[in-house]
Amino acid sequence: MPVCAPGIAALVLAAGQGSRLGGSKQLLPWQGKPLLAHVLEQVDALPAIHHKACIVGHAAQAVQEAVQGYAGWQFLENTHWAQGQSTSLGLGLHWVQSLPQGEGVQAVLVLLGDMPLVLPATLHALIDAFSLAQQQRRPVQAVLPTYQGQRGNPVLLGCSLFPALGAITGDAGARGVLATLQEKLLLPVPDPGILYDIDTPEAYAKLLCSPKNPE
Repeated sequence: MPVCAPGIAALVLAAGQGSRLGGSKQLLPWQGKPLLAHVLEQVDALPAIHHKACIVGHAAQAVQEAVQGYAGWQFLENTHWAQGQSTSLGLGLHWVQSLPQGEGVQAVLVLLGDMPLVLPATLHALIDAFSLAQQQRRPVQAVLPTYQGQRGNPVLLGCSLFPALGAITGDAGARGVLATLQEKLLLPVPDPGILYDIDTPEAYAKLLCSPKNPE
């Protein structure tokens, strides 16, 4: 039975150019929808998430229009997207901290807009693991999924990390902060989708050939 979840917001990072794919990879079609739509649906399936933001950048208007039918989402335009993923993460964290209920958000679930194969059960597992640690007063600042020993995405980041995450620059995302973090939980999940981002023509071709999570 799932434990009671603390306040958790979701951030979907979808501002990149997708240069290796020749355009906005968030808009690539799969199963009749843009890749980004599948990621938004992953979050929409989580009843514990009440604050949801998608950070757009390259081709921002086209990306937002492609998923405008998804209610409850705040779309934030990152005009500095070319400076790297850290700018999108920082914008999203600023939005979380500016919420009227911001003090009640204890963690953010950070997803990438080009990872449509993550299983809903994985997102539930990340939230439940963090929630249980909070209830047991264990000092867990982040929950990171692993598949066959490899770390993947999405990740759940506690609010105590927000200052360090907001200070990141460049295209490293949260990797540098998480690499040296002691109070993190590596959570094994039976989900190869946490390792599968669509950032090359080969990866996209493989996705089109297999509707299931590719090994």
